[in-house]
Amino acid sequence: MKQNTFPPELTTDLFRELLDAEYASPSMLVYAAKREHRRLPTLLLSVFESEGEPLGSGARDELRRARERARDYRELHEAISEVAECRALKGAYLAGLYPKGLRRPVGDLDLVFADEPSLWRGVRRALDLREVTQIGFALHGAEGREIGIELHWSSEDDLLDGTASAEFHTAALPGDSATVPVRSALPENAWAAGLLGLAEERFQRPFGIRDAIDVYMMAACAPAADEVVEALRGCCREPEIVELLTYTGGLLDIGPLKPLSGALSAPADEEIERRARESRRPGVPSDEEDVVRRFSAGLPVQGFMLRRRDDRPDWSGVRRHEFSHGWIAMSPIGDFLLCGGEVVARDAYEAALEELELIEGDAE
Repeated sequence: MKQNTFPPELTTDLFRELLDAEYASPSMLVYAAKREHRRLPTLLLSVFESEGEPLGSGARDELRRARERARDYRELHEAISEVAECRALKGAYLAGLYPKGLRRPVGDLDLVFADEPSLWRGVRRALDLREVTQIGFALHGAEGREIGIELHWSSEDDLLDGTASAEFHTAALPGDSATVPVRSALPENAWAAGLLGLAEERFQRPFGIRDAIDVYMMAACAPAADEVVEALRGCCREPEIVELLTYTGGLLDIGPLKPLSGALSAPADEEIERRARESRRPGVPSDEEDVVRRFSAGLPVQGFMLRRRDDRPDWSGVRRHEFSHGWIAMSPIGDFLLCGGEVVARDAYEAALEELELIEGDAE
């Protein structure tokens, strides 16, 4: 494990150690970074650039596109903030911790909103400003009270970089839909909030080198351990935070964060015990397909888009409508067939469209 200095530095030598590529050529080091994660080469290329390594046209263009993606997200966030109270989840804060000139990998824009009306104002603003090609919709949390919206639009190079995307949430931390509860708000402490955002990723995937580098950057400005422990109280994510710190500590010298790892040990053990007790209670299985039962258990319910709507300027929330084949969620920006499974039956889809026509007819 490399003994690092604080504030930390990112170098190609450090990447060689992290990627187990000590003797790799620059091109093979980039390849190793790409095998780790599709967006990690962006950061590595910016490190090469900072060290004076000549970059070819392809490398320069990849960095330019990464800067443009970050600018796109920053401008969209600023525009949405003009009409709705919202807060970015980890990305913008963490990017500000990196040395000047280095490009933290960014995939999408994650925003959490103060309430549902604010979320819909933000979504409308995004739809006005970006040519959105795909909309994802989900309800989760207790009785499906929390909302998640995902918007996609074309990036400069969809084939190489993937589409641009933004996620809008009423809950900052969705949990694991089992024993780890939803948390609607983030701590006021920006550092603790950033750490929580990283730890939350564990419910979706294992930690990776990108996460370790983020923690490495955070180490230089870490608050006192007791301050962080207090900010995290009640978050129910202590085991994931300890796992993240342990993972990072196995790769890098986390220096100032070592006291935090120790201070969170007892709260993490208590949380693990709480989850064990919770898991022993009878519950609804995660593969349950009945929408109502999923809502009652706090399991997520996806929405399959039936049609977009731009004629509901006075709507500020979702209206659920039961019909013969299930449930329709009618939102300020469109209507969605709520799905408990991964496949939508054609007869349910067609029946939902017919039901919407009947609803419109009754309204007239």
